[in-house]
Amino acid sequence: MALRLVVVFLVIALWHGAGWNFVALGDVQALGVVATHYYTVGLKELLGREGFRAYNSNRWIHGMAMILTFCYVAASLLFLAHPFSEI
Repeated sequence: MALRLVVVFLVIALWHGAGWNFVALGDVQALGVVATHYYTVGLKELLGREGFRAYNSNRWIHGMAMILTFCYVAASLLFLAHPFSEI
């Protein structure tokens, strides 16, 4: 599962551009998706069906997840703003 996601994000990154900054962007975003997937799987095992449903319906958790996702994606876009040749 994780390897497939990394390959897909790498192909998408290379499709957008052939620089190392695009590869790094794809890797960082793939890492975020893979981490989120395994975090969800772990929560489902730990909390069970009803506990996971209650966790997902919590407004504070939903809000924090949105804020963290925004921050992670915004930080990953710094790879596009500053190519490795300029660092």
